[in-house]
Amino acid sequence: LCQPLCDWLAAMGLDAGVGEVDGAFCDGRYNVNIGGRKLVGTAQRWRRRQSDGRYVVLAHGAILMENQREAMAEVVNAFYRAVELPADIRGTSHVALDERHAQPWQQVEALAGQFQRHLIDQGLPPV
Repeated sequence: LCQPLCDWLAAMGLDAGVGEVDGAFCDGRYNVNIGGRKLVGTAQRWRRRQSDGRYVVLAHGAILMENQREAMAEVVNAFYRAVELPADIRGTSHVALDERHAQPWQQVEALAGQFQRHLIDQGLPPV
């Protein structure tokens, strides 16, 4: 899931990496980062089918497209406080694509194409 995202960003001239970011919401090993700041959070859920025992997976990546980092951090911290979790999410730990690319929404089709190419490269049928 992360490699096609990193390739898509590289095609826009952005140097992306994968890893944890201190102060990021829902932090994990598979954040896609630019300059040490979280741009994409990823998640997946695996289940075994009862019918044949094969695994199926639901995976997604949430991309911060527009800079609303500070407001987002405030909302997440308020939620964390309400459920009595440590609230130390920082807007500065994140980056939005519109801070690095002038027209981020025009890149969505290119991202879909990147995933199609990745599937083909892996010997899988395109969607």
